[in-house]
Amino acid sequence: MPLDEQGADQLLRAADGDFTFVLGVPPQHIKAESFILQKFGSPYFQKMLELHMVERSEMQVSLSPDWRPEVFRVFLRFVYCHKVDFAQLGRVVYDTGSTLGGVLSELFSIADYCQYGRTTEIIDFAAYLAVPEVRSALHRSLEASLDKESGKAVVDRLCNECIQ
Repeated sequence: MPLDEQGADQLLRAADGDFTFVLGVPPQHIKAESFILQKFGSPYFQKMLELHMVERSEMQVSLSPDWRPEVFRVFLRFVYCHKVDFAQLGRVVYDTGSTLGGVLSELFSIADYCQYGRTTEIIDFAAYLAVPEVRSALHRSLEASLDKESGKAVVDRLCNECIQ
């Protein structure tokens, strides 16, 4: 069972976790709790933390410098409690001067890279708002494993089902 929202927010505010993600330009360090990443995370986090990988011994991993720390914090909260805080999402949009679609697209890209299986919540929300950037990010993600037309057909079907 994931953390409740209040517990997730307290852990993320404390910022004293035992695992560090490095991302953004200039590089920023974001702390997380390794036991939560292992329990509620993804195969990506579980393998990294359970095996004797370089990241495990250093308790740190460098991620894309293109990802904004503010968006990654939304993702971490999503991992911790399986919910997107829409007020937090709004603050990220306002603080970064980005569009909601741009933030949701980046959030989806992070979740996809980290092999986080709960991306349907992001897709459902984006489809409900008819955010084309997320549909495009999903197309690109599926194209990596499917041929272009199959990927587009799957995304269109998913998004159309979510809108109805």
